[in-house]
Amino acid sequence: MPNLRLSDAPSDLPRLAMALTKLALVGFSVVLTGQMAWLNLSQRTEFAARNVLGQSGRSILLLSLGLGIALPLVLSLMLVARRGAAVAMPKLERLATRLAPVAALFMVPALFLSDVARDKPLFYLITLLAFGLIFNALLAKAFSLGVSASLAALSERLQRRPLVQALLSVPRGVPLVFLLLIASLCAFLLASYGIAHHRLIQDTAEYLAVPDNVMSNLWHGRYFKAPVLFGATAAGNYLTVHAEYGSLLFAPLYALRPGAETLLWAGALFAGLAAVPLYLLAARKLGRGLGVWVGAAYLLSAPLHGALLTSFSWFHAVTLFSFTLYYAVESQRRWLVALSLVLLLSISELGPLNVFVYGLTLIALRRNARLGAVMSALALPLIAFNFWLSARGAVNGETPALLSTLDALIKNPAYFLWDLARFNKLTPIFHALAPLCLLPAFEFACWPLLLPGLLFVSAAAQYWPTSTTGFASALVWLPGCFLGLVIALEKRRSRAAERAPLAALVLALTVTILSHSHNYGALLRADGFGGLPPETVRATPSGRSRYAALLEALQPIPPQASVAATPYLVSFVSNRPEACDLLRPCGRPNYLLLSNRETSAVRSQLSDLFQTRQYRLTKTTFDEFYLFERGAQTDDTRAALARLGFAVSELPASGNR
Repeated sequence: MPNLRLSDAPSDLPRLAMALTKLALVGFSVVLTGQMAWLNLSQRTEFAARNVLGQSGRSILLLSLGLGIALPLVLSLMLVARRGAAVAMPKLERLATRLAPVAALFMVPALFLSDVARDKPLFYLITLLAFGLIFNALLAKAFSLGVSASLAALSERLQRRPLVQALLSVPRGVPLVFLLLIASLCAFLLASYGIAHHRLIQDTAEYLAVPDNVMSNLWHGRYFKAPVLFGATAAGNYLTVHAEYGSLLFAPLYALRPGAETLLWAGALFAGLAAVPLYLLAARKLGRGLGVWVGAAYLLSAPLHGALLTSFSWFHAVTLFSFTLYYAVESQRRWLVALSLVLLLSISELGPLNVFVYGLTLIALRRNARLGAVMSALALPLIAFNFWLSARGAVNGETPALLSTLDALIKNPAYFLWDLARFNKLTPIFHALAPLCLLPAFEFACWPLLLPGLLFVSAAAQYWPTSTTGFASALVWLPGCFLGLVIALEKRRSRAAERAPLAALVLALTVTILSHSHNYGALLRADGFGGLPPETVRATPSGRSRYAALLEALQPIPPQASVAATPYLVSFVSNRPEACDLLRPCGRPNYLLLSNRETSAVRSQLSDLFQTRQYRLTKTTFDEFYLFERGAQTDDTRAALARLGFAVSELPASGNR
């Protein structure tokens, strides 16, 4: 009769205990995952966020969890009793290792609870990171065991099938075409959401009207003037705020259809096209399949979505030209290196920063170190000049936030790092890196790529996705993070003798990226719009009527007239060179465009303008929008001013209409 006892070797009992523990955790995870899936969304959220579950539900959950833990233990011990420890132990260890990734499965439902992610962002991001690291480690161990002989034989038979062979031998250009289709669809959807947000009159002057006004002035030969930002009576230059010299190159395209909506489409175009050089770079380093995966991961990036919905930013062009430069250097296309380098150096203060840190990265990687040194040397004087411009244009002599942050980094690095450890700054850092499982931070050569993001986070006062002010600044992370991702994946591929570790990492990243995009992005959830409330993006009959009424009020305004408007209406007139936000000094414009929802914010300036008795009512629509133009006062004007709450006792009555 065989001896069923464990052998006397001291390693047998711990090995059995470890295998049984893994299997028990697998049973626990399967049951808990099933229970979470059985609950509806609100119940799942209440249970995950506040531990709220009815008494009967909690009893069922505890009993089923006990059964899930006990069943694998009982079956495993029965196997040991029947086959003996010497035979059963290797099988149990192998089975436990293969099934171990399932032990992390119970975390997945909670990772797709958007309410939890919104209310407890840092908790969610730390949980997301922990899941990614644990799941990757368990998958890598499971995949390292290889496949069984039967599965290998099945795989060989499938590969001989004509359909499978056709799928495995797709033409070289098909993955790129497929990614282009995905990028086009994403860009179209995001631009459509952004235009819906704009037509629902949700855009303030700073994020859409200002760049629109700059482009209009560029086309009319008023280089880098921006009355919407500085006011009609100030002589400010936009380059002191954002060093967007390269925007001049795109003025002819803007002139085809001047307006804020053109910029929204342009931003989506830049964002979508950026997936192409990123794919080409990743395909050279990782293969075409992973190239498509990296491109899709970029398109699902949640900060990208929020920025496209709320504003136009040249940071999208920075991302496009950064990816192009990375690919050009990797593929040794000198003409493309020169072109992308010129464009990147000229697009915003972020462009030269990206060139500088990319040069440092090339030096750290010991690839094209000479070219990296040349890039950093070219970018450094331009960075200094841009900072000098911003300091020169600072209001009341205040040091610009980004320049102050850079000064702190140079003079007191310890303070800079401690400042980043605060909750409100640590959260946006984790938003950028947790979906990528901190991979760019794990590679020393990638550290320079993260510097622009850290500088902008340290300098900012508001952050994505808690405030629209931080939406565009969240884009700063994209070039460095995704180049760092490609470098990290390439290094792991070269270090591993087999594909198992890389496959495990890609699967773990797929879950974390999908989770973050689902909770904060605008493409994977019906009520998710990149951090915006759904009512500010979804068009309604009332919203359409309101927009139509606004267009009707705009009709009498000539294309070249000077117009001052309340903040949420400025983006509808900012394609005129002499447009102005009534929050700024506007002088005596030809037209005043008002919404009665906003007059309280600009009451002082409007009172001064109306006291001149030089404006008359031209049009009013929707019981909200009022258009005044320079001219003699009328009775209609008097009545309109009374409705708006302005004193009219001193205005002379007139029978002229």
